[in-house]
Amino acid sequence: MLKFRLVYYIFSGALIFASVISLALFGLNLGIDFTGGALLELEVTPHSAARANDIERWLEEADEPKFGDVRVQETKDAYFIRLRSLSEQEREQTLALIENGASVAAKTAGIEAEVGVTEKRFESIGPIIGKELKEKALLQLLVAISGIILYMAWAFRNVGKVKSEKTLTWKFAIVTVVALIHDVTITTGVFALLGKFFKVEIDSSFIAAILLVLGYSVNDTIVVFDRIRENFIRHRSIQNLEVVINKSISDTMTRSLNTSLTTLLVLFSLLLFGGAPTFYFVLALTIGIGVGTYSSIFLASPLLYDWEKR
Repeated sequence: MLKFRLVYYIFSGALIFASVISLALFGLNLGIDFTGGALLELEVTPHSAARANDIERWLEEADEPKFGDVRVQETKDAYFIRLRSLSEQEREQTLALIENGASVAAKTAGIEAEVGVTEKRFESIGPIIGKELKEKALLQLLVAISGIILYMAWAFRNVGKVKSEKTLTWKFAIVTVVALIHDVTITTGVFALLGKFFKVEIDSSFIAAILLVLGYSVNDTIVVFDRIRENFIRHRSIQNLEVVINKSISDTMTRSLNTSLTTLLVLFSLLLFGGAPTFYFVLALTIGIGVGTYSSIFLASPLLYDWEKR
């Protein structure tokens, strides 16, 4: 496996480069969880009476109240409207504006069915709370990564004794974190593109997905590294690092791939049948777990090998 590591590095490097460019050019489209504002989830019947760009235009061109920037995301059965915080009166005016606009559009299109607008969900978050949520999300990620480093250093402390090199213990930990950064960067890069072209927003569920990806990916990496540790201890006569790592990858690859494929099959089912509220949460998990499985097998161990050989 290690003889193809240059191919893995080039592939990962290309994905990281594309993700960083995506993040630099487009950034992340933060939702109201982090910026503050209101979220309206509406159902318009018949659905063909309105489109996302129509709703944006009706609200942005309204004389009273002034909504400012409005973003509307359309699914097969609902509309998600993001805008500034609304009072109760403005909320009712918003529903009335959309219903009136949809009625006019339906008549113009020759739709005879009665137009109705149903509010399915309403959320409002102030800017101060949004800032606090953003800070807590960053803190969660930092705590998770710090905990992973400490755990890996403790779990693989015996490898350093076998190899008579204390720094090898920390190399396991740091390589694991590098692989995790690889997974998170690619996942967020994809969502930067989705935010730019499909108006997908980053909310607290995305942070939850990233934390789950970190846990899943580090578990996969630990399985491989733990087998490396076992082989170092069990076969002390084998001092060739490449032989030990290749054997460890071969021993664990079937288990890792089977586990990941089983998980991904469940996630694909949720993508197809889970509905709009969980779609992008599941998509983030799918991308992250897929990339994490790749990095734990084809990236982490080669990085450890090259670092140790220097």
